[in-house]
Amino acid sequence: MLRAGTRPDHFTLPYVLKACGELPSYRSGSTFHGLICCNGFESNVFVCNALVAMYARCGYLEEASLVFDEITQRGIDDVISWNSIVAAHVKGSNPWTALDLFSKMTMIVHEKATNERSDIISIVNILPACASLKALPQTKEIHGYSIRNGTFPDAFVGNGLIDAYAKCGSFKYARSMFDSIPRNQRNVVTWTVMIGGYAQYGDSNDAMKLFSNMVSKQYTVAPNAYTVSCILMACAHLAALRMGKQIHAYVIRHHRAEHYACVIDLLARSGRLDKAWKTVEEMPMEPTAVIWVALLSACRVHSNVELAEYALNKLIEMKTENDGSYTLISNIYASARRWKDVARIRQLMKNSGIKKRPGCSWVQSKKGTASFFVGDRSHPLSPEIYALLERLIDRIKAMGYVPETNFALHDVDDEEKNNLLVEHSEKLALAYGLLTTSAGCPIRITKNLRVCGDCHNAFTYISKIVDHEIIVRDSSRFHHFKNGSCSCGGYW
Repeated sequence: MLRAGTRPDHFTLPYVLKACGELPSYRSGSTFHGLICCNGFESNVFVCNALVAMYARCGYLEEASLVFDEITQRGIDDVISWNSIVAAHVKGSNPWTALDLFSKMTMIVHEKATNERSDIISIVNILPACASLKALPQTKEIHGYSIRNGTFPDAFVGNGLIDAYAKCGSFKYARSMFDSIPRNQRNVVTWTVMIGGYAQYGDSNDAMKLFSNMVSKQYTVAPNAYTVSCILMACAHLAALRMGKQIHAYVIRHHRAEHYACVIDLLARSGRLDKAWKTVEEMPMEPTAVIWVALLSACRVHSNVELAEYALNKLIEMKTENDGSYTLISNIYASARRWKDVARIRQLMKNSGIKKRPGCSWVQSKKGTASFFVGDRSHPLSPEIYALLERLIDRIKAMGYVPETNFALHDVDDEEKNNLLVEHSEKLALAYGLLTTSAGCPIRITKNLRVCGDCHNAFTYISKIVDHEIIVRDSSRFHHFKNGSCSCGGYW
C-alpha cells in the first residue's frame, strides 16, 4: 500500500497495529508507532487505543501505559481507552494496578459513557483481576457497580461474576449468580465455570448434578474441553470410576492431554496407581509435562518412590522448570527418610538454575490483607501470633494430632522439625486470622504453593475447636475446613 503511494488513514492503522499484536511483533509495532507520529495520527483516539492494545499484547506494559498517559493528558480518552489499559494490566499479571485504574475510570469516564456495551466490557475486563487476587470485597463492589449501571444480569457479566466468586471461595454467591442468569442465556461457559468451581472446591456431588442437568434433554448444552476436565476432577474427588470411564471414552475420541491428566488423577484416587501408569503407556500421543506431574502427584500420595523417580526423569528430559515437581519428589524422599536423595534433588535444582519459590500465605481480615512467609516474624503481631499457635498446637495434640515431621524437609531431630512445622506460612496466616477476624466469620487464606500435609492435618483438628470456617485456596484447589473435616477428603 505504501509502495503504491497510498497514504494510510485512521482506519488503516488500527488494523495494522492489531496484526502486530496478534503476531506478536514489538519491533513492527514500534516501527508503525513512528509512522503514526510522522503522519500526525498521535492525537487520534482510535489509533492510540490500538497502540495501547498492541503494546499490551506484545508484553510491553510500560510502553502501553505511556501511550495511555498521553491520551489522558490530551483529554481524548474514552471508555475504550480505559478498557484497553485495564485489560492490559489484567493480562500482564498486574491485578492491583488494574483495579486501581478501573476505580479511576468509573469516576472519570462513567459520565461520558453512553454506550451500555462499554460498561459490560469494562466489568468483564476487570473481574479476572478480582478472581486472580481472590478479592471478595472487590468482587462484591464490582457486582454492585454492575447492578447500578444496569449491566446485570448479562450473560458475560454473570459468567465473570460466577468465576470470580467461585475463585474467592464464596460458592453461595457464585451459585446465586448462576441461578439469576435466565435459562435461555446460560451458555457452555456459564455451566462450565460453575461446575469447575464446585470441582475445585471439592463439592463433587453438586458438580455431577449440574453436569447431568447441562447435558439433559431440558438444556442440551454440549460440553467443551474444559467442561470435561472439570467433571473428571469431580469424578476423581468421588472416586467415581463408572462415570469417569464414560467420560474417558470422550477423552479417547478427542485426544487431549489435559484430560488424560485428570483420568490419571481419578485412577490414583481410586487406589489404581497401576492402572494410571498403564493409561500413560497407552496414550495415543507423547505424554506432556502435565501428564508426568499428575503421575508424580499420585506417587506422592501412594509413596511410590520408583515410579516418582521415573516421572521426574521424564520431566528433566523435557527441560521443564517447574519447581513444584522437584518439591514433590523431595517430599517423597523425605517421607522415606532418604536424606541423601533430598540433598541430591536440591543440588540438581541448583545446577539447573531452578529456584524453589518460598511459601507465602496471605489472609483477609477486617484490618486488611496480611502476608506471611515461612518463619516470618516481621509482623507487629508476631508475638501474639506465635503464642496463639503454641496454645492451639497444645490443644490439638491433646485431641490426637501428631505432627507429620516428614513435611519438614531437613535432616534434623524431631523437636527441631516440630519447631519448623509451626513456622509454616499457612499456620501463621491462620493465627493472624483468628486474632483479627470476628467470631463466626470465615477465615480466607490463600497460598502460592500446595498446602503442607502437616498444616492440612493441623487445620482439620483446629476447625473442631474454633468458631470459624477455614477456607484455604492453594495452588491446586480449595480446602474448606469445618467441624474436623476438609472438602478435599484428604487427597489433593
